Amino acid sequence: MLTITGFILAMGLLVFVHEFGHYYIAKTFGVKIEEFSIGFGKELFVKIDTNGVRWKICAIPLGGFVKMYGDRDITSTAKVTSAAPDFSFYHKPWYIKFLIVVAGPMANYLLAILILSCFYLYFGKPQIPAIIDTVIQDSPAATGGLLAGDKIVEADGNSISDFSKLQKIIMINANQQIPLLIERDDQQLTLMVTPKTNSTDANSRIKIGYIGITSKQDPTYIKMNVLVSSYQAMQDVVDISLLTLKALGQIIVGKRSIDEISGPLTIAQESGKSLSAGILDFILFVAMLSINLGLINLLPIPILDGGHLVIILCEAITRQPTSQLIQNILLKTGMIIITFLIVISVSNDIKSLIF
Repeated sequence: MLTITGFILAMGLLVFVHEFGHYYIAKTFGVKIEEFSIGFGKELFVKIDTNGVRWKICAIPLGGFVKMYGDRDITSTAKVTSAAPDFSFYHKPWYIKFLIVVAGPMANYLLAILILSCFYLYFGKPQIPAIIDTVIQDSPAATGGLLAGDKIVEADGNSISDFSKLQKIIMINANQQIPLLIERDDQQLTLMVTPKTNSTDANSRIKIGYIGITSKQDPTYIKMNVLVSSYQAMQDVVDISLLTLKALGQIIVGKRSIDEISGPLTIAQESGKSLSAGILDFILFVAMLSINLGLINLLPIPILDGGHLVIILCEAITRQPTSQLIQNILLKTGMIIITFLIVISVSNDIKSLIF
């Protein structure tokens, strides 16, 4: 029940925030909204407001959509029509269409920033100095020449502010040699270290890099004012997005296996685990999931927001609308890519449950 409840709460909130971003900006610029849906499939709840918008909740909580006037269907491809230029999405200037489309992913990013900044403001940001306490014998750290007392200043070209940031960089660079800039006896040295592959547990398909060091002390929670907490939250969102993009790039070029792609069953499991750990853990999990949802939707894949943004930019450059034929080709291509990813991710989820 915790798994189901956590999944529905997390996905319902994130989908609503994402689609509300589209809805709010579209309404701001005078676009007529026909439907606002959370989920797909059978309609469980429907309410029509005074503006004629059908607000509905559907049975399959794996996404949602805002259908605007001029959309041929929920995939947001355009009808071939010149009617209603005043309130049709496709008759708006390209920059307004761009803002409407990008508003969904940006709403997810804003939610994550809000959650993290509030957490840092009221509870503080956990920080552990990036100073090595112990180096495990025969570990990559020992082989690379790291010693107890070394302070990590940079890792793979990234400035290191605390131990947690170092961990994130090490985790994403399994089996890849990376430079570490350290301070030792008032001198700076650059050492090359190759993180080994580890797993979160014996049955996990997600491979995580480690080098075999422990931190020098327990975390301290540093409270921040509104400005500092907001800036730190934005910085963390950027860092997480860049690391996620790097992991996706590694999968594309073959440095990581497609077996590491997780799907809805894994998200449901993690939702349940975080909810059982407490409301704060669940809220932080929602923030991480919101970052990933925003990032994935910005990928330039037809049918996703990122694909629509590419089309809008091309139309702005060429000053010509995309033909119906090209729209259909892009739509089918996007459907094939998304279907492939869904099949892979669900297959991976099932294999992890069985084996």
